[in-house]
Amino acid sequence: MKSITTFLAVVFVLAVMASVFYGGYLAIVYIWQLFSGIDATLRLILLSSFAVFLLGCFIIAGALKSASQTKLKAQLTEAKIGLYKTLLGLHDARLSALQSGGGTSQADILLKLEDINAEINMVAGGSVIASHRKLEQAISRQESGESISVLHQQLVKKMRQDLGHAPNLDESRLRFLVINQKISESANRERGASA
Repeated sequence: MKSITTFLAVVFVLAVMASVFYGGYLAIVYIWQLFSGIDATLRLILLSSFAVFLLGCFIIAGALKSASQTKLKAQLTEAKIGLYKTLLGLHDARLSALQSGGGTSQADILLKLEDINAEINMVAGGSVIASHRKLEQAISRQESGESISVLHQQLVKKMRQDLGHAPNLDESRLRFLVINQKISESANRERGASA
């Protein structure tokens, strides 16, 4: 019973499709007959108008597609900026915790880094992911502070490049900025501890 119903449904759908195609064929033949009966000058005007209409449709469709792609790109850039701020903040806190020897805050930072790992893999660029992994491996192997600092600088450069910034900061200036930031943070901590 079910196979007969299925067969009848398929036959009905094929009959509907055939009638639609036949109706389309008749419409095209009718339009072609009307078009053939028109004066040659009017035919040229109609064809030109139709070509301009199609061109306008393509231009409008391209503009709409471009606008939606620009909007999506802006949303992705915003997501990357938020992720990169969080990631740099966590790495800075981790490096500070390593220097001060705080074990509990180190564990909290590691948990937060694990929480955003999926987001890093989804949003960040490939070069940023590779640079992040190298920094993570260097910290876990407890490499020297200079090596970790260089990897941290490379991570910042890759993030800037991924966001579309030209690498206008050379490595020595970037290193100077990172070291100055660390010195000012430690000085602020010492002032807070003495007050």
